[in-house]
Amino acid sequence: MKRGLLSGLLFAATIASVGGGAVESSAAAGWTASVVQEGGPSSMVVVDKKDQRFFYYEKGQKLQLKREWECSTGKVEGDKIKRGDLRTPEGVYFVKKRVEEKLDFDEYGSAAFALNYPNPVDILRGKTGSGIWIHSKGKGITPRDTRGCVAIGLEEISELGPKICPGMPAVFAQRVASVPALADDGTRAHLQKLMEAWSGACASRSDRMFEFYNQQAYGRSSGKSFKNFRAAQKKAFAGLEWMRIYNRPVYVLEGPGYWVSWAEQYTLTPKGTTEGTRRLYWQRNSAGEFRIVGMEWEPQDLGMEADVKSGAVKDTGEAWRAKGGGRTSLVFRTVPSKPGYAKPGSPKMIRDDKRMVNLEYSTDAVLEAVGEWVRKRPGVTVSNVAVWHVPYGVRVQMFEQEHTATGLVQGKRGLILAQENGRWTVVSEDWKP
Repeated sequence: MKRGLLSGLLFAATIASVGGGAVESSAAAGWTASVVQEGGPSSMVVVDKKDQRFFYYEKGQKLQLKREWECSTGKVEGDKIKRGDLRTPEGVYFVKKRVEEKLDFDEYGSAAFALNYPNPVDILRGKTGSGIWIHSKGKGITPRDTRGCVAIGLEEISELGPKICPGMPAVFAQRVASVPALADDGTRAHLQKLMEAWSGACASRSDRMFEFYNQQAYGRSSGKSFKNFRAAQKKAFAGLEWMRIYNRPVYVLEGPGYWVSWAEQYTLTPKGTTEGTRRLYWQRNSAGEFRIVGMEWEPQDLGMEADVKSGAVKDTGEAWRAKGGGRTSLVFRTVPSKPGYAKPGSPKMIRDDKRMVNLEYSTDAVLEAVGEWVRKRPGVTVSNVAVWHVPYGVRVQMFEQEHTATGLVQGKRGLILAQENGRWTVVSEDWKP
């Protein structure tokens, strides 16, 4: 096998022998990863189980093969299916952390790094087990001599260890083909755009975020019903006046029968900030469309606040809305002579024989204007916000609480907003204790 052909190339599956539930067949057939001439993450690990070879890649101007070593994988050949089967799993995995507990030197050597097996697709396929590591061995390397982990020599782990960090991808395959595949068909670029769009919909607190999911599969991989996930997410959204999500570059790798996209992510809300790595696992539905079947979040201190302040990363919600992701086109007739409005969710059109107005608006832009109105009133908090269209604009109704010197004042606040010079402005308000 001419390993030089692998230098500077990223991996993709050419044989996806694992279907939605055909777990047993995957153990026998295995998964072959081939290469495509495309850029990748800053570093990654690739393992060829058949040839017992371990590859370490780093990215300069392109992803390049830096080291190749002998390795040892599970005592039993094939893809891991269940706990204790002594097989090494096949797929795309990520380093979670360095194992800090005391190690059996003969078995695990001087250092070990835990991976995220089982990943969401493994769970979806009913695979079990845990504790899959990359480690060394104090007694030397013998092919196919681990309980399912991947082991390299003491000298090799000493060299590689300082370069392994949380979030580094590790591709384990039965075989790594020596002949480069054809040029990428655009799937990676498509999934990069999909992840940016998902982030934008999430940042916009839009119900359209839920359209990105395979609801049944996501429920199984996450261990909770999609209905509960949706309710919890909507409750979290309702408690935020605004939300910003910033992504560093999105990377994509193909596994056996699935794809995974990931990015370092920074989220900013009125309640604070979070940062870490977000991973989305994708499979095609019966119509050939990619849907999210699993998701992972790894909190990390990534230093992204400086990128946000400098403008090096952009708000995905703003970009998504600018592309029309959050826009809803409504057509209704104005009634200048008498009040009235269509209730939320009602298809009723307000009639006027004189003219028709086509109003395009983003609910998120309306809520941002409401947020500005609330921030000008110290001590006021709002909840249960509802938005619907009325003549010449939109009506916002919400539950309001205000702490005053004489006690708590609460009731229903109504606002009418109209567009002025492309911005939503509060033009009238009402109050009901």
